[in-house]
Amino acid sequence: MRALLILLILLPSLLPSEVWSQEGNRSPDSGHSKSDEVLSDRILSAAGISERDSKKREEPALLLKQRYNVKLNAIQADFRLNHRTWQVTAKPYKGKMDVGSRVLQALSLYPEDFIEKSGLREIIVCEDLKLNNDVMAGLGPAGQIFLNCALLEKPYSFSRTFHHELFHVFDPKNDGSLLSDSSWLNLNREGFEYRGLNSILSREGITRHRDDLPGFLSLYSTATAAEDKAELFSFLICAPGWVEGLLKRDACLALKAHQMKREIELRFPSMNAQFWQYMGHPTRVWEASPEFVLIRNSAFLGVPAFDPADDPPMGWCEIGRPQPNSPAELAGLVKGDVIVWIDKQRIRSFEDLQAIIAKCQPGQQIKLFAYRKDELITKEIKLGRWPSDF
Repeated sequence: MRALLILLILLPSLLPSEVWSQEGNRSPDSGHSKSDEVLSDRILSAAGISERDSKKREEPALLLKQRYNVKLNAIQADFRLNHRTWQVTAKPYKGKMDVGSRVLQALSLYPEDFIEKSGLREIIVCEDLKLNNDVMAGLGPAGQIFLNCALLEKPYSFSRTFHHELFHVFDPKNDGSLLSDSSWLNLNREGFEYRGLNSILSREGITRHRDDLPGFLSLYSTATAAEDKAELFSFLICAPGWVEGLLKRDACLALKAHQMKREIELRFPSMNAQFWQYMGHPTRVWEASPEFVLIRNSAFLGVPAFDPADDPPMGWCEIGRPQPNSPAELAGLVKGDVIVWIDKQRIRSFEDLQAIIAKCQPGQQIKLFAYRKDELITKEIKLGRWPSDF
């Protein structure tokens, strides 16, 4: 237990909060031990946590449990966890953000077997999350992710934090070797030394994306090897087009990305090259045809691809305005809806949507799940035939 508590201060997925106030451009083989479960129980007990019973959030919480065996819990009373050298505190979240829908949307990007093996067991909703006196956007101890939701209402802010924390949960180096990961340290330029968390957390703009730090994507990446990895993973998921552009001219960063993807695939075979193509694919689709992407199918839904202007590409299927009188419009889908499931198949990109509809027949009934802002909606849609004037 002592070693585990020390580990918590070494890599608690410490995303600081300040950037989010600004506009932003294990299962048996997971590596978690019985001690992790003991610590998890201690955290829950100290926090007085119970599952959210809000009717609006009941369905996302149920879906998280059914599909991923991940619990959505909320701190109900002021929380404090003390150690002789550090202290974690948090308060109940008083906002209205539908955290469950946000988490479902984030997890829908990944293969299901990855989530199962990652060790993620619980999402804990809170606000005013602090490590000692530093306000944090998230912490990720022992298979759990604490989310300081009052700071994460912008979709991009939420996603950057969530995927950063998720990396800390499944990082195979979360075994005490984080600060001595020689294979990673050797990728940095000669003579570079990480600055340490204490010298970084008090600065402003440390998680803002940067293209003027060779080998790194943000100032926060220069704190520790653990945070360097988590930042790179988060950016690869949330802003793949921007990262891929940097990789072409930054050899150090390219080596880091290559090693990270290789190590992840060795542990999670479904996280292969095809997965990373999914992450970057929406950008290519939108650039190829920003108004409407057509693949002639026997069945017709009637939605265009849409490139959101508010946030960087996320690897999701956000739609534009449905065609007039199309099955999508008649079912009530609107511009900006994010389609994530059809029947029992996940949708990670507009190409996924096209491929699934292409296998359907005119007149076939489908059950479609989508997010409208933070609300999960369900539509029963009868597919039509392609109009003769297309």
